[in-house]
Amino acid sequence: MGITKLRTKLLGIESGGKPVVTLSREDADELDVRSGERVRLCYNSKEMTAIVNIMRSVSKGTVGIYDEIFKVWHIPGDCIVEVQNTSFPESLHLIQNKLRRIKLNHEEILKIFQDVVA
Repeated sequence: MGITKLRTKLLGIESGGKPVVTLSREDADELDVRSGERVRLCYNSKEMTAIVNIMRSVSKGTVGIYDEIFKVWHIPGDCIVEVQNTSFPESLHLIQNKLRRIKLNHEEILKIFQDVVA
């Protein structure tokens, strides 16, 4: 999984309660992430997972920060954050299997509960 340092740009846009960032196509390709997938943001020893939007209007080397992230971190514009590709939790795949009527074993069910509680 790639890690990239990007400069923040406060967008002044609300996402409806979910943490969202925007990336350029080039940065998204470098991180191997697509729209709707997740990235992990790191800033001042804090971490947050955010949903990715890809926009042509975002410059390479910049991460657009939605209001929901700003409200939690009070992150200034024009600072450097680490952005890392993060995969979906294993429990999501297990839940998808259950919805496909595939029987889960005890360890798989426990994994789902552990991820929900974490």
